[in-house]
Amino acid sequence: MTVSTPVGTRTERRPLIYIVDDEAVVLGVVAACLEKAGYPFKAFVSPVAAYAAFALADPKPDLLIVDYTMPEMDGLELLRRCHAVAPKLKALSISGTLTTDMVREAEVKPDGCLRKPFTNTELLVLVQLLVG
Repeated sequence: MTVSTPVGTRTERRPLIYIVDDEAVVLGVVAACLEKAGYPFKAFVSPVAAYAAFALADPKPDLLIVDYTMPEMDGLELLRRCHAVAPKLKALSISGTLTTDMVREAEVKPDGCLRKPFTNTELLVLVQLLVG
């Protein structure tokens, strides 16, 4: 037996976003921007905690928004570990210190980069481009 969903009653899942930044103020600004735009998200100040949650998540997040300079683990290392679990994960780096040389030499590269400080509009444009 085949079950189909009638046209017009299908519910689409909004892309789930993980935000990882050790600066609580930046984390709060990004979270408020995503919330206002209707995106579901989980916010983490610790990259280690974010990776632990990511590894257990089902379904996996669609987008990782990650700072580069953080204690415990930098953003590119977090991205590398997450990509090992979910290779199709999209990533957006938000940083004031990440350089193009660092990205070029990274094993796994983010799909987009925003230099701090950035505007809500700049953030949402990139989120839309990456996950809709």
